[in-house]
Amino acid sequence: WRVPANLIEDAVLLKAEAWQTWAESLRAADKAAPAEALSGLLEWMPLASVHKLLFGFLDKRAEWWAWAAGRADPLADAVAEQQAVANLDEARDVVAEMWSEPGFPAALAEFLPMLAANGAGVKQDAERAGVLADLLEQARTESHWAGLQAIFLTAKSEPFVRKPGAALDKRLGAERAARFIELHYSLAERVLRALRQLQDQYALRLNRLALTAGSDLLAHYQALKRERDGLDFTDAEWLALQLLSDPDESAALLARLDARWKHLLLDEFQDANPLQWHILTAWLSAYGADPERPTVFMVGDPKQSIYRFRRAEPRLFELAGSWLTQNFAAAVYRQDETR
Repeated sequence: WRVPANLIEDAVLLKAEAWQTWAESLRAADKAAPAEALSGLLEWMPLASVHKLLFGFLDKRAEWWAWAAGRADPLADAVAEQQAVANLDEARDVVAEMWSEPGFPAALAEFLPMLAANGAGVKQDAERAGVLADLLEQARTESHWAGLQAIFLTAKSEPFVRKPGAALDKRLGAERAARFIELHYSLAERVLRALRQLQDQYALRLNRLALTAGSDLLAHYQALKRERDGLDFTDAEWLALQLLSDPDESAALLARLDARWKHLLLDEFQDANPLQWHILTAWLSAYGADPERPTVFMVGDPKQSIYRFRRAEPRLFELAGSWLTQNFAAAVYRQDETR
């Protein structure tokens, strides 16, 4: 194996070709999973948004490679970890679970006559009572979910505000009015919890589909570059990190760097990306406490970071400053003047 010979400085045309030929490749029988993932994404968003999402993943491929290194099935691991973070299985029927809770249908049944009674003075509550009566008589499925939300939540997914007052007391009686408000907020909170779970499931499914389609697009894009004996800047960064992390290769590379560089000036560091920082720390950490190691001067302002589209991460500035303070005894000089 050798490093590709051609540096591709502008990959716009190559990415366009990759998108077209990748879409055609999904007709193959062994591409059922990415083909279904792409189809699933297109059910939820327009083609332009899917294109932007998948090429956003491709642009951050170095971060994906770093996370996937050493994993037998990175895609399955990523999906499993996301479900663990959300504490939710994508396949769970959260609406059915809510309806199956013994207290939930009973509380709705208790709430209904109060809602209907209040509908004598509040037209919207009369309409809500009609919807709730239908829901309680039917088999509850996710298709009835919108009706349940409309009974308790606003368009902004917040519980309707209900306050005690003379008019409410007159329609329901003071004690019943208090119970009506209590039930409303407790039921609204349960509906809101189910809504949040559904939103989490949406995010889980979106990530699974994007990773499935994106990882296949990435493999296709990398294959196109290999056919042209080319690499781009992200590939070059990744190869540099691999070389510096390889015990068999790093010694010779570090010796060459040590012979050439005695001082590092890291300017505009707020526009560095995580992979670049890993490259630097792989190099600098190898010196340990060696007094002959290079000196380092880092300059930057996180508020001036303008290259997020190139994977810049302004939060690295504070992290790198702390690392240099701890490992290189760096002093911090803050400048709050501009010229």
